[in-house]
Amino acid sequence: MLCLPIALSALIFLTATFMMKINDFLWPIWVRKRLRSKIYFKQDVAPAHYSLLARQWFHEKLSGRWIGRIGPIEWAARSPDLTPLDFFLWGYVKQKVYRHNIKNLDDLRQVITETVKSISSDVLGNVFFETAKRLQLVIDNNGKHIEQLL
Repeated sequence: MLCLPIALSALIFLTATFMMKINDFLWPIWVRKRLRSKIYFKQDVAPAHYSLLARQWFHEKLSGRWIGRIGPIEWAARSPDLTPLDFFLWGYVKQKVYRHNIKNLDDLRQVITETVKSISSDVLGNVFFETAKRLQLVIDNNGKHIEQLL
């Protein structure tokens, strides 16, 4: 039996999970809403997102219209966090989840789900405002880093 190092096994699992989410969830929505020729997909630098499998899929389905590491449109290293997932959600959820005594994986899933569902519309409004502000700062600074301006 071949025993892969844990990190490699985790990368293979994450790549497969990422590809299932893209192919089985997002892609049918893009096709149904006729977005496939209009959409530009931006991915981060997580290793699963720039695996050979992921890059081949994006080249085939979104030829020239995806932004990422080793993609047709390169995403610059150390780019500013522009998405709400990066600058808000992960930190917010982590802060709330760490207040609980998590007993097992099901408990963790439940706390994460409850935390995300509890985000108020006022908070979301502030997050959308912050997103627009960050995007405008990048435009105003010709694509340069904006962290010092936040």
